[in-house]
Amino acid sequence: MDKIINNQCSTTLRDIPSSIFISTYGNYLKNSGQVQVPSWVDLIKSGSHKMFSPSNPDWIFFRLASLVRKIYINGGQGVGSLRKIYGGKKKKRIKAG
Repeated sequence: MDKIINNQCSTTLRDIPSSIFISTYGNYLKNSGQVQVPSWVDLIKSGSHKMFSPSNPDWIFFRLASLVRKIYINGGQGVGSLRKIYGGKKKKRIKAG
């Protein structure tokens, strides 16, 4: 990331690859103490369509970093458009009977 930032031209969030920004900013959020994580965060899933909770214990920081990036790049998004990006289809199962 130092190579990207040390360029003479101005660097915006659009110029940085998403994986580098999300991991760096997620670690910053985790270490800065600016985000208060609820005590029940390890019990929830990241969506109703998921079967298990995320395996990374710090997943919420990386999700927040991803949200920040999406909102910065795409402008004022509503809940509906973010739901399309981060949501998924719940599988409809046939009841045995």
